[in-house]
Amino acid sequence: MWEDIDKYDSILDKLEVDDRQLIKEKIGVNKQLYDVMFENKAYAVLFIDTNRNTFIDCNDKAIEILKAKSKTHIINMLPSQISPKYQPDGKTSEEKQHKMIKMALEKGWNVFDWMIIQTDGCELWIEVTLVKISLNSRDILLVNWKDINYRKEEEIRIKKEVEDKTIELKIANEKLSNIAFYDQLTSLPNRYYFKDHFEYIFNQAKRENKKIALIFIDLDDFKLINDNISHSAGDKVLAIISNRYKSVLRINDFVARIGGDEFCMAIYDFNEIDELEVIAKRIIKESNEPINVPGKKVSINASVGIAIYPENGSNFDELLTSADSAMYKIKKKEKGFYAFSTYFVKSPN
Repeated sequence: MWEDIDKYDSILDKLEVDDRQLIKEKIGVNKQLYDVMFENKAYAVLFIDTNRNTFIDCNDKAIEILKAKSKTHIINMLPSQISPKYQPDGKTSEEKQHKMIKMALEKGWNVFDWMIIQTDGCELWIEVTLVKISLNSRDILLVNWKDINYRKEEEIRIKKEVEDKTIELKIANEKLSNIAFYDQLTSLPNRYYFKDHFEYIFNQAKRENKKIALIFIDLDDFKLINDNISHSAGDKVLAIISNRYKSVLRINDFVARIGGDEFCMAIYDFNEIDELEVIAKRIIKESNEPINVPGKKVSINASVGIAIYPENGSNFDELLTSADSAMYKIKKKEKGFYAFSTYFVKSPN
């Protein structure tokens, strides 16, 4: 093939006589080396004219990769003209080709992944290697294409598997989080979540000089529903009352089920004690509303204890104890009422 080089419409025909000798020296001074670099079927070799950034020659392997019939589909074409408008990284092929060529000219070489469009319309990933060859009056780029579609497909498959596993893990973590921090019957936050949330808003209240209160709620004689009707009836009562308590909350308030028939509310940023009394009365009223269970209609009372920061405690545990004590004191006195931790008894009416 070496003796036939000058017959090709090739790079050698586009250079001056002196440049021809130089390019021969750059790509090989003997037939064997030329065969390896240009005519070997295992390697796709092309040349780019850096003045116009167009291909000026290619070997048969490059034609094969592009699924072209001849060099005419490549010669005088910009890399972007045999590529999709956008590369997979989001950059336009036209923009990226100039950047990759510039980097090769500055460093002397550049290796990167690129997507081309074959003549049948299929997209193909290739690895591109650019090597600068400097002649007397100009630079050209020796180009190597390597088909890496199989590698990219494997990467995409692995990425998809990782994404699927990540989603599965996220769902599993959400389920674990739900089990760890939410009551499964009522879907309300549990005691652990309530404590974390209360401590967060407690610190926020201290920083912003806001008032915060903890309300402790106990359903009176709830055990009788489980014993005299059924546990499923008791579960239904708890679920319905939980939803009712949500309706009592203001935008920054928080409610949780902390035990079998015990609930807590965190009341953030109130101005007057009267506001807490309104909330306590609504809690008792919502608890008293009849609930239909299989075979009958039931109603239940709630006893409510209220503790305020800083008067009744300087942290979560102290406020919870104060509210709990106030609730039990009112419960012993008369069920279905509310009291502040100062033990000043308040009727719901």
